[in-house]
Amino acid sequence: MSEASTPSSYIRRFWALAIPACFAGLLQPLASFSDIAVLGQVSDANPVAAVGLASNYFDFAYLSFGFLRMGTTAWLVHWLAEEKGDRFRQELVFALVFAAVAASTLVVVYLIGGSLVSVPAALQIPFWEYTSVRILGAGFAMLNLVVVGYTIAVEKGKMALLHALLVHGSNVILNIVAVHVLDLGAQGVAGATVLSQFVGVLFGVYLIRSELALSDFYRAFHGNWFARMKGAIELNALLVLRTWLMQGVFLWAQYTALAEDVVAGAALTIWLRWLSFGSYFLDGLAHGVEGVAGQARKGLSRSAFHTWIAKVHTLAGGLGLGLGLLVVVGGEPLHRFITQDSVIIEKAVAASYYLPLILLAGGLAYVLDGLSVSLASGVTLIWMVMGGALGTFIVAQFFAADGLLLAVVGLGAFMIGRVVVGVFWTRRLLE
Repeated sequence: MSEASTPSSYIRRFWALAIPACFAGLLQPLASFSDIAVLGQVSDANPVAAVGLASNYFDFAYLSFGFLRMGTTAWLVHWLAEEKGDRFRQELVFALVFAAVAASTLVVVYLIGGSLVSVPAALQIPFWEYTSVRILGAGFAMLNLVVVGYTIAVEKGKMALLHALLVHGSNVILNIVAVHVLDLGAQGVAGATVLSQFVGVLFGVYLIRSELALSDFYRAFHGNWFARMKGAIELNALLVLRTWLMQGVFLWAQYTALAEDVVAGAALTIWLRWLSFGSYFLDGLAHGVEGVAGQARKGLSRSAFHTWIAKVHTLAGGLGLGLGLLVVVGGEPLHRFITQDSVIIEKAVAASYYLPLILLAGGLAYVLDGLSVSLASGVTLIWMVMGGALGTFIVAQFFAADGLLLAVVGLGAFMIGRVVVGVFWTRRLLE
């Protein structure tokens, strides 16, 4: 086996892809973190809990269309490899059209079904102030998913990172201005998010401008275009189902904590921000695995490939554990960057002790996600999430606690369930 095809060489290639993706991913929860941190410095628990609850709904909605990123990347890479520039441009047009349809769907759902959302009485005003502004950015959010998918597909890693810096960096700055300077509260936080997403779209137009002409939009829908989209639609449907299951578990956790009281809901909102930091960072590992696993499987012997997988799992689990320990060590001083409410801090710090083990499992789960994508097995991704949901259900039924503690332990069971089922299914696929 040559030096170019050893487990260590593929580990280096893995890190070359994963490190930029990890830091780009870290910027997204940083913006969400700033929403809560800025509000927490000037408000009581109600706006913090309201924005946390509303953000979960928007995360659920936007992540349901996460296939715009993954599907765009997968198909553009495919047509680049086939050296079919016309199909590449067609797929890019399809992605942009899908984004427009997705945004329109979200607005209609909000207008028709928004009133059906159950919101605690104390959170009603800040919740609806936030959502009424945030929905205005639906189109920008969908288009940005396509932009990110494009930058990954054409291997413009630096541009992907710059896009993330522009979007999430401007969000943090605009949050501070909206709340501390303009005193706009929850509406200001939502407005900052919308404007930052618009910045990302402008940068995306700059990046894609040379790829498409107006005539490409006509040619994309010429002939039997629907048949050419069938494979993408089937995969995207599985990805949407996976996202709904995942976000359903997180919504359950938010309402479970709120059932204790508003302070517990605010504490879980802060705890989820730490979990998001770790999860988005670790999701970069999945991107690294997606990009390298297929080549490693071809270039390595069976035993060497399994050695590579084991090394990546060890790195991911150790990284997740370390991220969780950083939050535990930071303790109360770290939480005071978010809020000055000592009661909320006390509850959030107590919950943080569960983070190291949960993020350890998260690191393993994200590697398994990457392997599943590289093996083109959307079914495995579904089974992993179903296994996690089953773990949460068992905890909810039999764990002798409620409120914040039940929510945290239930999310831990979700991560562990994903790993257990993921190991079983990927082993079968690799046999």
